[in-house]
Amino acid sequence: MAPAAALYLAADAASATHGLGPLEWIAAALGLVLACGPLALRPMAIEGVPGARRVGTLGAAAGLGLTASLAPEAVTMVRTLAASVAMPVAGALVLDLALLVPDRVPLRRFRSLLVLLAAGAGLGGAAAALPAFELFGQPILVPPRWIQAPIYYVFGAAALALLIRLGRRRRSAPAALAANAWAVMGLFPPVLVGLWVLVVPVPAATAIAIVGAAATAALYGHAAMVDPRRRLSAGPTVRRTVARALVIAAGVASAVALHGQLVHPGLDRWTLGIAVLGWLLVLLAFWRGFEPILVRFFAPQGGRLLRAITRARDGMRRAATLEELAAAVLAPLRDGTGGDGRPRIRVFDPPLELTVDLAGGGHVRRVDTDSPLEAQVERAPGEVTLYADLDAQMVRQPELRAVAESMEALEAFGLVPLTRDESQEGCLLLSGEDRGALRLEELEGLRVLGRELANRIVSLASEQRALGRLARMAARHDEAEEALEAARDELERLREDGRALRAGRGEARRNAPPVAYSAAMRALDRRITDLATVDAPVFLEAEAGTPIDRVARRLHEESPRREGPFVIADASSVPADQVATALFGGEGQLGWLRLAAQGTLLLADLPALPREVQRELAEALAIKRVRTAEGAAAHPLSARIVVSARRSLAELRQGDVIDESLAGWLEPGRVRVPPLRERREDMASLVLLALDRACRVLGREPMGVEQGALEALLAHDWPGNLRELQHVVDRAVARARGARVTRSDLPPLTGVAPPADPLEGTWNEIERAILEKAMARAEGNKSEAARILDLKRTTFLDKLRRHGMRNPSKPPGKPPKADEEDASA
Repeated sequence: MAPAAALYLAADAASATHGLGPLEWIAAALGLVLACGPLALRPMAIEGVPGARRVGTLGAAAGLGLTASLAPEAVTMVRTLAASVAMPVAGALVLDLALLVPDRVPLRRFRSLLVLLAAGAGLGGAAAALPAFELFGQPILVPPRWIQAPIYYVFGAAALALLIRLGRRRRSAPAALAANAWAVMGLFPPVLVGLWVLVVPVPAATAIAIVGAAATAALYGHAAMVDPRRRLSAGPTVRRTVARALVIAAGVASAVALHGQLVHPGLDRWTLGIAVLGWLLVLLAFWRGFEPILVRFFAPQGGRLLRAITRARDGMRRAATLEELAAAVLAPLRDGTGGDGRPRIRVFDPPLELTVDLAGGGHVRRVDTDSPLEAQVERAPGEVTLYADLDAQMVRQPELRAVAESMEALEAFGLVPLTRDESQEGCLLLSGEDRGALRLEELEGLRVLGRELANRIVSLASEQRALGRLARMAARHDEAEEALEAARDELERLREDGRALRAGRGEARRNAPPVAYSAAMRALDRRITDLATVDAPVFLEAEAGTPIDRVARRLHEESPRREGPFVIADASSVPADQVATALFGGEGQLGWLRLAAQGTLLLADLPALPREVQRELAEALAIKRVRTAEGAAAHPLSARIVVSARRSLAELRQGDVIDESLAGWLEPGRVRVPPLRERREDMASLVLLALDRACRVLGREPMGVEQGALEALLAHDWPGNLRELQHVVDRAVARARGARVTRSDLPPLTGVAPPADPLEGTWNEIERAILEKAMARAEGNKSEAARILDLKRTTFLDKLRRHGMRNPSKPPGKPPKADEEDASA
């Protein structure tokens, strides 16, 4: 219908003026082309491409508005009404597309207002074309100038749409920005023409022809915007078009400026011809020299990354080794991303890392496998991953957190997968200045580079892969021989471990008579008696230096399990990655729970257990079955579990060092072992027991203690509990010269615990203290702290995460130390 209506309006204009001029015929032809917009965009509209149907309707409205404006000196009512309807519709569609396509902007809530303005402009123009009429008995005559309202509206709508699209640069995705560039380029001509036509007096035929050309450019830009196939070429096309337009404008301006000199009556034809030829040569040189500069100026980031990609693609074709490949690819990319980054190539098989030094030389080294990066390449093959995009995606895809942490450790802002025939060969990590987002053409250039780089890596890494396979075969052969040699000793080692665990530590000390004269110890005895007959896990809260093994032994001996084994295990004595095997069994080990079957297991230093192991232990308590570390076998849980820590359950929960499900199992069986400062009534007996042990250890005759020395001991707070008491008594016995310990034999009692030995405590405690001191010395800088400890940054970050130091710049308090069991009872 639109082409037919455009032909009718053109014929009406021609009949009204007895023929159209050349410029008007050109405008009529352009109007017919615009009216065919719905037919041209019909395939995309059928496919459901967003905005295709609106762009087609925009072409029809623009074509009808243009043909209705022909022959303004001989207007007819039909053409006037058609222009009053078509022009506001075209303007409203331009604004609507600016708000909704290629993506939505927050201003879309004003769409109703824009529709009302379009309706008002159309009604005003139509009313101005009508003769005077009466309304409610009053004569109405609309001023003639209102007939221009549709024209002002359509040009104003184009200008407003241009502003809306220019404001999209920081809010849209790369694909949307590329599509938006087509519409921006299409809107500039009508906006400029509108300003020119409305401000500068121009003959009507000329103005209509120029407006028709601008409307055609606008329709072309919007049609290219909705075409997904044109998005990749948007950036280069827009830059070339803008550059050429500026060069042409400069040529036209220079021609106008020289017009007065060139038409001087004193110039002959030869001089004029030479001047014109010189002007054309200068314009051509300006075109050739200035256009590339403008293209580079309008390219994203000055075209640095695009030029770097081109150099990398050209250079890697000449590389004969992996070192040369690293230099050919990474040196240009380092310059293209700011010059201060460290781009690198990770090869998955064999695990290699390609880097480049400051002089541009390539280096290859073996590295540990980075599983998160490999998983991301397999998850999104062929897609560039940007670190800036991972924050929003991690909420719905938690598995991306590990990818973000790996990229942060490598200081990379982008990950380019290296894929070849559905095979993931590695990844290219871009590093440098903080790049929030890349343009679509930059992303496509990186994808192409990734595919070509994967092919070169397959070719150059074949020898490395063959050597790697031979090395793995040799390693497996050596491992088999070592396993065969170790098999003979394994059974005996397990038997010795079982005997040692069942015997525990301090057997003689545990056989010493109990001392429970104080109210706190009598309350502890009652609590132990109540819990002994209950087959439920027990949580012992005891300060450092408190003999938790004696409390656990009491629970065991008064329980129905007294005939079973009593096993003591220190969770902090085993590396974190081997705790699960030590506790649940596997890899040829029975595990502490199996060794304590039908008996009691004292698991010291509960916070030293990784959270995953804590969850598995809680599950074992719930289902009464224990799965081995490999998960291949399961057996009934028949051991009673007693765990200990230096802090209460509430403090462990507050510090997020205990699994909530395990805490729920331990809550009913909480037992607080009183510190020595709450056992004043027991002090005299404990001092005598400590004296007896010190004399036996030091080879002295049995000794007594004077009242003055005993009073000094009673007045001390003993922050180190029984361990500190035994330490003080040992020193006093060593210094004593008589048969009794005097006040002068005692070492200074400062009221605080003796200075801690740097190597005292569990492995986890010592390691955490070292990490905290390094972070304090580096003032929170993770890279500097890693250099202080001579660790790789990735290893250092892994240790921070394992110790729960999520905000190292403000180190949290130290975790509770493991229970000491070497104090005397």
